[in-house]
Amino acid sequence: MNRTTSRHLTAVRRRHLDRFSPQMMDSVIESAETEHIQLGRGEFSGDVLRVLSDDKVLDSGIYSKSILGYAGMPQERVSLGFVVPAQNGGILEACKLESPTFFLYTEGAELDCRLEPGTRWLVFQVPRKQLEACGLTVPTACSGPLRWASAQCGGLINEGLRILNDLNVSSDTDSDACASGAEDHFDGLLAAFASAFSPESLGLCSKSSSRQRQLIRTIQDYVDAHLAEKLRVIDLCTISGVSYKTLERAFLVVLGITPRQYISVCRLSRARRLMLNAHTKHARVGEIALACGYDQLGRFSRDYRCWFGEKPSDTLRRSP
Repeated sequence: MNRTTSRHLTAVRRRHLDRFSPQMMDSVIESAETEHIQLGRGEFSGDVLRVLSDDKVLDSGIYSKSILGYAGMPQERVSLGFVVPAQNGGILEACKLESPTFFLYTEGAELDCRLEPGTRWLVFQVPRKQLEACGLTVPTACSGPLRWASAQCGGLINEGLRILNDLNVSSDTDSDACASGAEDHFDGLLAAFASAFSPESLGLCSKSSSRQRQLIRTIQDYVDAHLAEKLRVIDLCTISGVSYKTLERAFLVVLGITPRQYISVCRLSRARRLMLNAHTKHARVGEIALACGYDQLGRFSRDYRCWFGEKPSDTLRRSP
């Protein structure tokens, strides 16, 4: 639904998810290359909101289950935002989320996060020239949480929470009402970030975690390309040139799960994507299971139903 406010054209997209659907999540947050993987067992629900105004974008969401998220950030905008973790916290670029955390990703940077159930997040994307016009100069390459003293970010926390409460992505608020206040939200976020930001804010994650993140990225790319094959953790160690202990430690720090668990959830997530995106009614559950590395259909069906709360055949039946 579109609405013109003064000279700004604002569009609002709101999606309520009553089951885990990566494609629907992607359709809202379309300016980044995203991958979502459900971690928690059982039925999934969530809400995602996108507000566009001229060349600025604001995304926000909340999910009922743990989610692993990967994204290639937009090439044309800097991404600012914050996460308000639930009681169980979460992980952003190998940094534990224990309190409201603010982050900055420059153009084309990569994001890795684990969000726990009930975590609220907001990402504000804006062209670099607009940040500079507000007196906020950011480096050419930066990704991850910002290191701010509480005195610096108090105003930003208040502004962010105010915006989240106004947007209230889990409510049935009319999109026109949300659009009418979009420019105020954008202006308020820019002013709050500019006030709190300083060069010393950058670089919260250590060099050690940066190396771990690069190791994880290498394994992620390999698993994604070889998911139909038999994958053993020891083989991943050989490919990456690290010990089993080193690899497992990196996975636990960056993603909060073991390499073996990661392979398992990737297989299930790939299967769900394939079934939801099957363009023919002749697709077979067994063929999809085999393409995702399962050689036993019975085991795949049990794992899938336990994880997503429905039979594979039910998911396939809803495909286009």
